[in-house]
Amino acid sequence: PMNFRASQGPIESTGRALDVAIQGEGYFVVNDGEQTRYTRNGQFAVNSKGELVSSGGDGRWRVLDEGNNRIVVDPAGGDVTVTGDGTILQGREVVGVLGAVKAAETQGMRKVGETLFDRGETEVSPVRPKFVSGAIEGSNVDVMTGLTSMIEVTRAYEMNANILRMHDQMTNEVVNTVGRLA
Repeated sequence: PMNFRASQGPIESTGRALDVAIQGEGYFVVNDGEQTRYTRNGQFAVNSKGELVSSGGDGRWRVLDEGNNRIVVDPAGGDVTVTGDGTILQGREVVGVLGAVKAAETQGMRKVGETLFDRGETEVSPVRPKFVSGAIEGSNVDVMTGLTSMIEVTRAYEMNANILRMHDQMTNEVVNTVGRLA
């Protein structure tokens, strides 16, 4: 399995008001009513109940504020924007402030699904990162490391396939030799 590495991916502008990237360390806090998870995916949407939800999933993951409460806007109340400190505005009215946490040890976090993490035994604590509105964080996958790993796996596979071929040839020779001697 690939090791989890918490590093900043490139921040890519989308122009969408409900897209929010975290600059630096930290995770958004989301909850489905039973479980709390953590994500760096800031592609948010507003569901039919007016709840701010993470679109990285099936929409059941509600985004939590700094007090671990769900964030609710008026679905018919106008544009929603997010400021650099995480303040969520609908028009000029403050609706809430995005919650974010940092993990004591990111290696202890366990990936669940595409973009969610479970904290496992790792302690998390509130953090106030800089939020970038109208942008998302791109993938933090190191392409060269991934390519190198893929080449190593391919070479190991080829070596094992060669060993199996040699074993088959030896077995065939033994069977033919023993068959002639009998």
